[in-house]
Amino acid sequence: MGKAAEDRHVPPPGRGAAPAPVAPAAPDEGIITLVTLIIAAGFIVACIYHYLQGTFFGYGYPFNTFLFDPRDQFNDFFHTYRIAEDHNPYFTSYRFQGVYYPFTYFIVYFFTLLRPPVALLLLSGSLTVFLVYYNWQGLGRHDAPAARKALYCAILTFMGFPYLFLMDRGNTDIFILLTLGPMLILFLRKQWHASAVMLGLAAAFKLYPAVLGLLFLAERRYKAAFTAFAAFLVATLVGLLSFKGSFGANLSYVLHGFGSEIQQNPMLLLDTNVLQRSITIFSLVKWFLIQTGLYTVVSQPIGMRIYVAFVGCVFLFVAWYVVFREQRLWRRVFLLTIASILLPHVSGDHRLVLLYLPFMLFIREASGRLDRTAAVLFALLMVPKAYYFMYRTTLSDSPGGVAEGVVINPLLLIALGGVILYGGWREWTAGSATRTNSD
Repeated sequence: MGKAAEDRHVPPPGRGAAPAPVAPAAPDEGIITLVTLIIAAGFIVACIYHYLQGTFFGYGYPFNTFLFDPRDQFNDFFHTYRIAEDHNPYFTSYRFQGVYYPFTYFIVYFFTLLRPPVALLLLSGSLTVFLVYYNWQGLGRHDAPAARKALYCAILTFMGFPYLFLMDRGNTDIFILLTLGPMLILFLRKQWHASAVMLGLAAAFKLYPAVLGLLFLAERRYKAAFTAFAAFLVATLVGLLSFKGSFGANLSYVLHGFGSEIQQNPMLLLDTNVLQRSITIFSLVKWFLIQTGLYTVVSQPIGMRIYVAFVGCVFLFVAWYVVFREQRLWRRVFLLTIASILLPHVSGDHRLVLLYLPFMLFIREASGRLDRTAAVLFALLMVPKAYYFMYRTTLSDSPGGVAEGVVINPLLLIALGGVILYGGWREWTAGSATRTNSD
């Protein structure tokens, strides 16, 4: 991340009530040691438990693994590969039609020039190399010997559940990480427009990374924010123009929800099956309604409208806080990333891998009890949670249980967001009081 990454992120002048910048504290190696111990212990215990379930007790999926159904391994990638290979993703003869934005299939098409296993290996290998590099850079300010930092990096990268789950699925969120990581590195170096281009490309794969555009608004880099939007539009148009068939037909397909029943009718998200491996507030509420028997009592249309209004209010508050109050970049990125995971109707376990991005900014200056609490919450999110299955779903293609992670992970994310908000708000109010006394 370079020297610029080692300097405290300083907000632009003229922010009114913004606190005066302070030098970052020296990072506490005890925090990263604690995080890696929790992750390693969680990984080892999970491996032993599920091995015993499968080998000694003879249980099959979902009891013999904390990953997805082995019969469906890597199929997020392989299905996308087959959809993209004839360059006609939205009207392909394959059994599934495209459900991603055009730029995704434009990029995946180049992978289809390779055999599927080779293409998957290239994509997964690229992510692994980048994540090792990113994590190593994040540990750069620690004075620990290189061998110990290498151990920390290996545990963070290869024992974290979200990374393993993402590799197991081959999900296109790999592209998100490969674009948002460089985006943050360039942002730290104050290469605003290059960073904005990477953000625009990330949003062209899937729309949710667009929330990080608030980082440019917080820095009053309005031209860079426009650059991000322009990059998103160009990437989307390039994808659409490259596909077979008419531009109008492909555009209409995208604008009308990708032909997806769920996209066209969000009410279908209330089905009990759209719950497995999801870690959102929506899934948490749905689980509660099912467990209490209120699922058939609550008015679903009214419930959906209430949830959408709730999500809108929460996001507006987070956006206001990030743009007008918070001064530290790692807190901004953490809060926006948590919002992008928690607030949609569905977010899979693999999306937790995005938390590596703010964590490696955070760990460079983490110290004190509050930071230690945040680090523990992060570590717990990196641990597999598939020990207790509350009930079984009836998904026709992959029957499996709804495990405790559906409940625990959203609660951990909410707690992590609360700790970060409390720390930032306390720092801001302390700065305001200092200025008032000096006046």
